[in-house]
Amino acid sequence: MKGVLTLATRARREREKEERRQSILRAAREALLEEGFYRITMDGIAERAEVSKGT
Repeated sequence: MKGVLTLATRARREREKEERRQSILRAAREALLEEGFYRITMDGIAERAEVSKGT
C-alpha cells in the first residue's frame, strides 16, 4: 500500500530521529566545553554532529 508506513519503518524513523537529536546535543556540549559559550556557533555544532545546520 502506497503511503502506509509499517510499524517497523515508523519505529526505525523514530529511533534515527532520537539518535540524531542525541548526536546534536553531544556536539553542542562538547563545543561549549571546548570553546566557551560566546564562541560556539550553530555551524560549528552542525559540523561536529555531522548534520546540516537546518536539521
